[in-house]
Amino acid sequence: MRNARPDLVPMSERFRSARIPLFQVVDDLSLYKPASFVQRWYALTLDIAFLGPLNVLVGIPFARQLEHLEVLGQTPKLILLGLFIKLTPILIYVVFPTWLTGQTLGKRMVGIKIIQSDYRPSLSLGQVFLRETLGKLLVLLTLGFGIIAVFSSRRRRGWHDRLSRTMVIDVS
Repeated sequence: MRNARPDLVPMSERFRSARIPLFQVVDDLSLYKPASFVQRWYALTLDIAFLGPLNVLVGIPFARQLEHLEVLGQTPKLILLGLFIKLTPILIYVVFPTWLTGQTLGKRMVGIKIIQSDYRPSLSLGQVFLRETLGKLLVLLTLGFGIIAVFSSRRRRGWHDRLSRTMVIDVS
């Protein structure tokens, strides 16, 4: 028995490469294989492509207000409004859909899903918020070293996945 850890559910070697049809409902999520780095990269690229226009749409109504606050020298209000403008699209597009379904639009198109590391499908809002904000900030601050863990881990979990106790599976 290799590295038996009580908090992990072992994935059978026999099912690791099994492909499960989309129309078939499978309760045992350990039958799915971990998502590849390429799938995760494609999903991230699509998510950025969808998030960019949403970011602009949320910011447009506040552009005049931001200029007004800057001219008046009200820096604290300017920072708070700017933070609100930047976080709103992330909450709308990334955090809430991931919390409700385990997928953003990009992940859904690629066929991958975020689940808990013990193969439970439901994610808590705290887990998603931790993964998508602090976890990915950690990856950015370390200049992407947290992504290297995706290559070196058997279950392909990055630092943001380990921090939030999640993993990404291929459901296509």
